[in-house]
Parts: sequence; C-alpha cells; structure tokens
Amino acid sequence: MKIVILSGKGGVGKSMLSSALAMLFRKSLRVTAVDCDVDAPNLGIWLSGIKKWDKIIPVVTSAKPEIDYKKCDGCGVCVEKCRFGALKMEKGKPKLNPFLCEGCGACEIICPQKAIKL
Repeated sequence: MKIVILSGKGGVGKSMLSSALAMLFRKSLRVTAVDCDVDAPNLGIWLSGIKKWDKIIPVVTSAKPEIDYKKCDGCGVCVEKCRFGALKMEKGKPKLNPFLCEGCGACEIICPQKAIKL
C-alpha cells in the first residue's frame, strides 16, 4: 500500500496527518515514512517522540519521473492530478517541467497505464 499526501501550500497539515497515519499503521504494518518536502521537511519533528523505530535513514533525492511514451496513451490524468503544475500536455502527451516537479510520485501512482516511474 502507498499513501501520498501532498499540497502546493505550506501549513495545511501534511506532516501532521502523515505522522498520525504512520503512528497508527505501524501498530499492525511495516511502515516507511518519507517526507519529500524540499522546502520544509518536518515529518521527523512530528515523529521524533517515538523511541522505537527499527531504523531512521535520512533520504536525499532529486528524483524526477520518467515517462514511457510507448505505454502512455495520453489520457492526461497525471497532468490533471499534479498539484505542482509540473506536467502539461504537449502534442497529446504529458511533458515534465523538472523545475516545478517536487518528486512526490503522485503521477506514478495515478497513471492508469503505469507509464510513469520515479
């Protein structure tokens, strides 16, 4: 199971909600919690009170999605769902603006053709 929580605005409660879900799910599932916010990664602050984690690994990445145009059918769902406006339709196919992309992975999860990989 993958759960992605994202927004283009700060202060809406993404880190708080993510940490609450991580704490809830870790009671019965193996949890990997990742804060991909490049401006203010605060998930670690919310989860710092939990003393018993198997391990904590800082992750630094600048991953951007790659689109397999052979699989892509040009449906535009990724463009519609990208909260950062990083994907635009161009000649019937999504085109990535890497400067707007936050690397959240929502496009990969939402693509019905599985044409996007982060």
